[in-house]
Amino acid sequence: MNAVMFSTWIAMGLLTGWLANIVMKDGGHGLVRDLVLGVIGSIWYTHA
Repeated sequence: MNAVMFSTWIAMGLLTGWLANIVMKDGGHGLVRDLVLGVIGSIWYTHA
């Protein structure tokens, strides 16, 4: 793993979390939690 791959995971996770927050509106987990879940999901998805 290099720095570019790691930063891509973080960027995609943040984007995914932000979009989940926008789509879910009041039904999500909150902005910070959605962002954290997005980052974890992007890392997990690429390793699966």
